[in-house]
Amino acid sequence: ANKAWERFHRFPNEWRGKTDEELWPSAMAATCRESDRGVLGTDKPTEGMETVRDAEGRLCYAWIVKFSIMSPTGQRCIGGIVQDMTEPKLAEEALRHSEQQLQAILDFCPAVIQVKDLHGRYLIVNRRWERLFHRTRKEVCGVSVHDVFPKAGADALRANDLRVLTTQKMLEVEERVPLDDGEHIF
Repeated sequence: ANKAWERFHRFPNEWRGKTDEELWPSAMAATCRESDRGVLGTDKPTEGMETVRDAEGRLCYAWIVKFSIMSPTGQRCIGGIVQDMTEPKLAEEALRHSEQQLQAILDFCPAVIQVKDLHGRYLIVNRRWERLFHRTRKEVCGVSVHDVFPKAGADALRANDLRVLTTQKMLEVEERVPLDDGEHIF
């Protein structure tokens, strides 16, 4: 074990010569044992994200790779690489939470809201947008305005987007958009 392992067990005498059952809570030890059996049974490496407790008892996220190796005496053993992924995982969870909060705010706004990237592809639409245009955000996010509206209308909408990008100023303009019951002006 290397120095990074000390995050989970500070001193070699805390882990050297001990089984998973002696080191980890029972559910975690069972998961470790099962993945060990998989590696030894198939001789194929396994990898995945697991939750573990560090030496202070804090919950951590670890990317674990296990593989079969031969000891100097010819005995098959389990080798492993553990990468602490706690900070990236927590940052990812915080970002996801922030995105969910933003989407909730947008969804409860009565205005039609959309965000597009520099190429005119939808990144965000709110619930009002979905209801009005009868398309879900899953259907439109990542596609361009030309994939959503007829060419003439899409060209006009894209031209307005480009004006905003070029001038980098707010633009107030009437836009004509086809809906089920005919053209509407926004």
